[in-house]
Amino acid sequence: MAWLDRKIIQLYAYGPQNRNVWINLDGGTGWKMLWSDYDCQSEAMAVMAAHARDDNRPVKVYEENGRIKTMYVF
Repeated sequence: MAWLDRKIIQLYAYGPQNRNVWINLDGGTGWKMLWSDYDCQSEAMAVMAAHARDDNRPVKVYEENGRIKTMYVF
């Protein structure tokens, strides 16, 4: 339930299951699951996270109930 300014260190997605995408954030926050209510939202955030990690860009994420609900890439 807070906004975090971080960088993405690692990504994990389990292929056979939709909506099973995790990101590892720096700063000791560890692995967080991306919001999984809708396929399109999970997929869009996974693509954003992959680009942010590849380009070493900072992200601003909103965490709710242990999951990343909103993500901005700068």
